[in-house]
Amino acid sequence: MLLNRNFLGGLLFIALGLATIAVARGYPMGSAMRMGPGYFPQMIGAGIAILGLALAVQGALAHAAAEERVAGIAFRPITAVMAAIAAFAWLIEGWGLLAAVTALIVLARLSRSEGSTLELLLSVLALNAIAMLVFVTGLNMTLRVGPW
Repeated sequence: MLLNRNFLGGLLFIALGLATIAVARGYPMGSAMRMGPGYFPQMIGAGIAILGLALAVQGALAHAAAEERVAGIAFRPITAVMAAIAAFAWLIEGWGLLAAVTALIVLARLSRSEGSTLELLLSVLALNAIAMLVFVTGLNMTLRVGPW
């Protein structure tokens, strides 16, 4: 069996789905007609695990091309995305939505080497505008917009 992307991705989905089910088991399940707080996460976790199983089986049965084999783990994207999520969580309450979204985009951009500064600036402006429109205007959420 070759360790290709589909097989390893399937294993990751299975682990994520099972972890979701394990966490959600601490909440009342309810029924399909009267869902409890644990019903939806358990169903989603089961769906993710089933999709992961299908992906892992497909990856195990496939004869992967040389470029599909996993040679190693790319730590730069993993670290950049985790740092971006952590920065967003840390900044959202104290500094507000605009600073949190900006930090999220800038740090996530570090996950790849391609792209220009203009592309980054346009992404920051567009995604901040979308976040403001969706969360503040559309959903009328009471989020701090800035540190003021």
